[in-house]
Amino acid sequence: MLYIPNYFFFGASQVFNGVVLWSIAGKESVGGRIAGAAMVLWGLHHFDYPFLRPVAWFAPWGFLIGASLGLLAAVAIIMAYMERLQAELARGERRFRVLFHGNKVPFLLIDPMDGRIVEANDGAAAFYGYEGGELRTMNVSQINTLPPEEIATLRRRAVEGGQQQFLFKHRLKSGEVRTVEVFANPVDISGHTYLFSIVQDVTTRQQALKALQESRERLQAVVENVADAIYLADEEGRFVEVNAAAVRQTGFSRRELLGMGIHDLDASDPPSDLSAFHELLASQPAITFESRHRRADGRLLPVEVRAVRLELGGRPHLLGVVTDLTPRKEAEHSLALANKTLAAILDGIPAYVNVIDAESREVLFMNRALKDSLGVETAGGLCFRVFRGREHACENCSLDRLTPLAGDALNVWEDRNPMTGKWLINHDRILDWFDGRRVRVQVALDISQRKEAEEMMAASLLEKEVLLREIHHRVKNNLQIISSLLSLQESGQDNPGAGQVLSDCRGRVMSMALIHERLYRSRDFTAISLEDYLRDFLPGLVETCRGGRDLRMEIDARGASLGLDQAIPFGLIVNELVTNALKHAFVGRSSGRITVSAAQADGRLTLRVADDGAGLPEGFSPGSTSTLGMQIVTMLAEQLHGELSYASGQGASFTLEFPCGGDFGAARRPERT
Repeated sequence: MLYIPNYFFFGASQVFNGVVLWSIAGKESVGGRIAGAAMVLWGLHHFDYPFLRPVAWFAPWGFLIGASLGLLAAVAIIMAYMERLQAELARGERRFRVLFHGNKVPFLLIDPMDGRIVEANDGAAAFYGYEGGELRTMNVSQINTLPPEEIATLRRRAVEGGQQQFLFKHRLKSGEVRTVEVFANPVDISGHTYLFSIVQDVTTRQQALKALQESRERLQAVVENVADAIYLADEEGRFVEVNAAAVRQTGFSRRELLGMGIHDLDASDPPSDLSAFHELLASQPAITFESRHRRADGRLLPVEVRAVRLELGGRPHLLGVVTDLTPRKEAEHSLALANKTLAAILDGIPAYVNVIDAESREVLFMNRALKDSLGVETAGGLCFRVFRGREHACENCSLDRLTPLAGDALNVWEDRNPMTGKWLINHDRILDWFDGRRVRVQVALDISQRKEAEEMMAASLLEKEVLLREIHHRVKNNLQIISSLLSLQESGQDNPGAGQVLSDCRGRVMSMALIHERLYRSRDFTAISLEDYLRDFLPGLVETCRGGRDLRMEIDARGASLGLDQAIPFGLIVNELVTNALKHAFVGRSSGRITVSAAQADGRLTLRVADDGAGLPEGFSPGSTSTLGMQIVTMLAEQLHGELSYASGQGASFTLEFPCGGDFGAARRPERT
């Protein structure tokens, strides 16, 4: 067997290890190369042991050389390891810087002790609007809107690991404030703890979350404050959500309702079939029906249910909006009673009542009196056929007159119904019917008897009018005969005084005759136009007394009128005053003017007769004069309950004011007795 010494194996292994260390060290590792060379030399040194060991001086030096090479190899290996660690650390730092500075997400490295920004990447500079160098000179409190004391507390909490995620308001260089989410983790760099902060702009997200929250709150407020009860049930009909109105409507608490289902509330007969509900709602968006719900006190509540099928979380649900029909049912009951009462009232009144559709002219309602009058039992048909027996709409239909009118316009008209032969006075009004249609409501009263009485009265009045006209005509003729007789008597008188008396009497008679003439020629026997009367009467009187003089007569009595009882004394007064002016005002003059006016206002009439003549004699008084004319004027003024006044200056003027109209005859009657 071949014997190989131990030093050979030990030296060969050292040479091999040295070669390996040299080859893997590369140019960057000085320690690795030194370690490899030292290992190779140390291995070769083992090979000289058989040759140099017998030399006395080699023993100590050989041991010292071997120990030195081994120590050098060990130190070089440690040196190579440190170089390797330093290279790894440099590569890690390069990777960190690439990740830190090359990321667009804002990164900040903050000293937790004082809040200084130690490092900031390009993403942070772009987000905040600062240069990277500017951020490294700032404190985090300069961008965080919280008080510095609160920021320091939060930094300590982040270092201790109590909280790593924060929501802050950060201020940019432009002054804009953005909402950011910060993830802060403590990192150890060269034995010092820093906070590595990742900043994410969540302003848009927060605004969206805020809008969503506000929308939820609004929706919740609407749901909780809506008057109708709202139920959300799952596929099996169990309630998963109810609103406050459901609690008020049923009397159950919210907890009790959430432990119940649709069948616990539904009291319909037969009970509602949930599967049928789902099938029905699968074919249409929503259904509405009436039902009855149980209350906590045991009463049954009439309700209207509007149900919708929803998909929530991938599972079908039923949403029901429930309206309490109790008020509506009570109102319908009250309305039915009111309609029944109204129908009884309308059937009991002695008038014909009908309602027709303003657009289609369909008869919607007739009371019993109208049905009996037309011989029908039910409403229906078109109004012109039912009421008039026509095939087409009536000319000048009251609907055509009412439709353009606004508000509560009332149209009243009379006509004779061609089917019944009765005279009716119709009261029409456009109203809104209970179903929203525009209708014409007509109440007609039978005035046939009144029409017959009016016809009889008209015939009688015509007879009386003819008779009265004949009477006035005969009175006028008789007065004219008297005037003619007085004229004949006057012409045969040799005594001027007697002739003047007869002339005055003839003038007074003609003033009365003219009134009766105007009455029988007029169609109105109750009033005489003073303007027409004076213009017919006075020019003739002036002409009789003119005597070759230029005398003018001015008359103004527009709008004034009197009845027969007052017109006769009025005419006599005018006759006396004008005659007096013609006789005495213009003595010795060739011309003159007389003015006669009558004005009517507030139930009184004012007569004024004036001239521009010589005026009244000194000491004149109508009551003390002995002339018959002035005595007649005074007496008739008292008869008219008037006040007579006079004035003299640039001529004479007489003014008479008296009440006009009313029962003058009755006012005079006590004086006659």
